[in-house]
Amino acid sequence: MGHGKEVQRQKLIGMMYLVLMAMLALNTSKEVLNGFVIVEEAVIKTTKNFAQKNEDVYKEFGEQAALNPTKAGEINELALEIKEKTSELVEYIQDHKLAMVRISEGDDTDAIHGREIHSMLIGGKDNTGVPAEYMIGPENNKVGKELKEKIIDYKEYLLKLIDEKDEGIRNTIESSLETEPHKTHDGVHSWESTHFEHLPLAGLLA
Repeated sequence: MGHGKEVQRQKLIGMMYLVLMAMLALNTSKEVLNGFVIVEEAVIKTTKNFAQKNEDVYKEFGEQAALNPTKAGEINELALEIKEKTSELVEYIQDHKLAMVRISEGDDTDAIHGREIHSMLIGGKDNTGVPAEYMIGPENNKVGKELKEKIIDYKEYLLKLIDEKDEGIRNTIESSLETEPHKTHDGVHSWESTHFEHLPLAGLLA
């Protein structure tokens, strides 16, 4: 009888251990997901700071163009053209981020304020189904493919403006906007698959 009680006690301890490990795994997962949110918030803050600095540069271009249209007018027009094309791509990406959050959370979600996303308020941060279905689809025919094409077009547009001799700038543009397949330990994966498949919503937004 005593031996039987000992076996039951060991089973109970084993079950408690499994429950504890599961809870730790959930907590770790939650911490990782919240980590994505923190990264995204930092990126947004940095982007806003750079945007403000860029506005100062655009303002200076405009002032110089007003003073000397012949010399600075063409540069100002080119700067505004780059700004417009960049804004189009950024807004396109934001449109689809907003769409995915609405699909996951519903149209009345508190996570969306205007065109801003407050990722910490997203309940389905760990949702991997919505990003994969929305961005890739069953035949890689969804938004991810279209986004890759837009990034390629934007990259080629920028590279045409940069002299071949300016290798540093060209390399930065190439690496920042790369869309090539990625090679991993289990094979070669498309750019879309690498960035949008098996990725939680919180990670994709970041």
